[in-house]
Amino acid sequence: IRAPAARAACARALAEFPSEPRFLTFAARAAARAGDGQEAVRLYRLAADQGYVLAQFNLAVMHANGEGGLTRSAREAERLYRLAAEQGYVSAMVNLGQMYAVGAPGIRRDDREAVRLFRTAADTGDTAGLTNLANMYAEGRGGLPRDMREAGRLWRNAAAAGSVEARNNLRRAGLGS
Repeated sequence: IRAPAARAACARALAEFPSEPRFLTFAARAAARAGDGQEAVRLYRLAADQGYVLAQFNLAVMHANGEGGLTRSAREAERLYRLAAEQGYVSAMVNLGQMYAVGAPGIRRDDREAVRLFRTAADTGDTAGLTNLANMYAEGRGGLPRDMREAGRLWRNAAAAGSVEARNNLRRAGLGS
């Protein structure tokens, strides 16, 4: 996006509809693009507090990475990812699953919950969901048996949809590409 033009368009939209979460989220994206992280956080919060899934997800990313003047907070990122995941936002499912798979700071590792989230994302055809679920099969984690055949099948599906990571995992596992 072109930050100056986007910010101007968002300012016009917000002047007419000051509490519309979609416009707040677009304005936050424009602010982030322009390098105004604190304004992005403020606007994302306003939209996230209204339950707007994209704002919840983007604010979670900012908390996870310590962006926009925020201190890194895995707990707040987890809370926001969960809210977005519960609304069916697939990227939030994957990010939350990754937090549980690695045990982010202050977050208890929970392989079973990671598998559940990855499976839900994979069922939509999401390449990150497929790849992460395949990784769990390859390692036999989260109550799954170690099953390279199933891991290979999932990696192939993800690779066919364009996942470079899945293609690399196939090659490393000696299952082709």
